[in-house]
Amino acid sequence: MKKSIIYAALAAITCLVSCKEPIPVIPAEVSVSPSSVTFEAEGGTLNVAVTTNKDSYTVTGAPSWLSVKQNGKEISLTAEQNSVNEERTATIVVAAEEASCNIEVKQKPGSPYPGFQVVSKAGFEYAGTMIYQFAKPQDGYDGGQGYLVLEDEDGNQVSIWIYTELFASEEDVVLNNGTYTKGEDAYPALVAKKMTWMAGTKMDMDDDESFIFGSYYADAATEKETPLVSGTVEVSQDKDAQVIKADLKDAAGNDYKYVYIGEVEIDAEGAGYPSENDDRIDVAGTVFGADCMYMGEEDGKTMFRLMLYSGDEEDPAMTNFEFLVDPVEFSEDYDLSGIYTYSAPSEDEEEDEEAGDDEGEEVTGTLIPGSLVELFPGFSMPMGTYVMYSFGDYLLGDAFDSLSLERQEDGSYALSGAIMSSEGEFVFFLNVNVEIPIIDGTEEED
Repeated sequence: MKKSIIYAALAAITCLVSCKEPIPVIPAEVSVSPSSVTFEAEGGTLNVAVTTNKDSYTVTGAPSWLSVKQNGKEISLTAEQNSVNEERTATIVVAAEEASCNIEVKQKPGSPYPGFQVVSKAGFEYAGTMIYQFAKPQDGYDGGQGYLVLEDEDGNQVSIWIYTELFASEEDVVLNNGTYTKGEDAYPALVAKKMTWMAGTKMDMDDDESFIFGSYYADAATEKETPLVSGTVEVSQDKDAQVIKADLKDAAGNDYKYVYIGEVEIDAEGAGYPSENDDRIDVAGTVFGADCMYMGEEDGKTMFRLMLYSGDEEDPAMTNFEFLVDPVEFSEDYDLSGIYTYSAPSEDEEEDEEAGDDEGEEVTGTLIPGSLVELFPGFSMPMGTYVMYSFGDYLLGDAFDSLSLERQEDGSYALSGAIMSSEGEFVFFLNVNVEIPIIDGTEEED
């Protein structure tokens, strides 16, 4: 009987246990917000919120440059300053039991030079002797001029007018390593001293316009240009890359600190070189056309401007003779035949505008000597008698000029002449036969 009661009790308990519903198992959940963060190169701390249905979670995967601190349902990520010119990345894993999610971490490229912004692009546009055509450098200096341009990802630029070696050809051009210090340049005087840079000078023009001659900073957003007036530019070699470190200031003392590490793009295609005169075309032997413009009265005389075209018809070299004769009215049939001369006066005598040639022939008119005239600050063009081989490459007839014209039966002219500069350069024209139409230039005065 006693056993039966025990068995019955056990059966009842078993029945109660087997009839009770099982406790449900809730799956783990975890998420973060935001799921990705980006640090500046300088580093700092960013917080990420954690949402989970569990009492605890773990954080793993942090690299040495990133520290992690759990504050309840928030994670604080702290990045050290990036001193490498490369982006850093990491994937942080947040887990609660079997559930997990990731935080993607990035840090912008840093600089091995604290305080200097790393730029993504650098180029050197070498001009060589081109600027010398507009303003001659002081004696004893022969640096090659060029612009060193550093540009950041936003398009902001630092353009630095520097002097390097005066290279002999395009193949020789490099960006010299060394420290470039501020030179003594102040337009229109040029001190083309190697390893210097030209401070910026703001030039005011008509109609409230202006431009900057020399070095400047260009803001891409505002399109404003600011002259740079002091500081240094260091160029060095780091394995296969050049390092350009520009530490410059404007007149208000604002800093412009940029550094570039990598290959510098060099453009020297349009540069001028010391030996460029050897490659000049034969303007006297390749004349293919001419015209003469009647310019009206000039100081009681009538001025004519005779232009000869040589070489390539699409991009010709041009020889200009400007001469004065006794007053005449415009006529398309005017006979230009005669002898026109100019000779620079000696130190102790005045110029004799009526002097004839060696054979005593009568002079018809006076040639106007060649010169460079500044049209506006920083830009000059030749006037008078000169040869323009190309833009910026001139032979100015400021020492001696002569022109002989003789009209032929068919209306063309037999032309001879000479143009000589005070530097000893010269061109001779001998018995060139050319048609010379006469154009009324006074109609275009307005």
